[in-house]
Amino acid sequence: QQIRILERQRQELLKVNKQWDQQFRSMKQHYEKKLAEVKAKLGASQRSISELEKERHQNQQECERLQKEKEILNEVFNELKEENKVLKEENNVLKEQKTSVSKKKEYYECEISRLNKEKGGKYSHLGRAVLPVRYLLLYNTDLAECKRELFFLVYLVFRFFYNYFTSAHRNCCPGYCQPHAFKN
Repeated sequence: QQIRILERQRQELLKVNKQWDQQFRSMKQHYEKKLAEVKAKLGASQRSISELEKERHQNQQECERLQKEKEILNEVFNELKEENKVLKEENNVLKEQKTSVSKKKEYYECEISRLNKEKGGKYSHLGRAVLPVRYLLLYNTDLAECKRELFFLVYLVFRFFYNYFTSAHRNCCPGYCQPHAFKN
């Protein structure tokens, strides 16, 4: 009878052992599967992180390049401002010269007219001296206007490039730095 009891206990132990073995194997498979999933997620995350780092590095280089271009454009803009200042001064000098020439012209015309009236037309050929003065005035006016037009065209071209690069800079690096806009 003790042998039967022992045999039964042995059978029960084998059965329990078998169940534990099955549970252990299923748990092992389950955790191996979970571990593989976690490793796959980790690998994907690491790849994503390395791609983001590479992209950040490229963006940083692009921002630095755009910053250098912005500095160059600012220098060019400042040079254009100085050139504009010089052109304005030249324009003022030309206006003063024009005023002076106009006064001289009026004086000479009045003098020629007075002499013509006084001498009864004897010196009418002096009226021809007024013609070169008129040509000189037209030339001075045309020269100043051409300089202004040329400067304005150059200014528009630089303003276009400045706005283009500053907008590209803003799109590349928002919040990094705010470029100064052109004042119209």
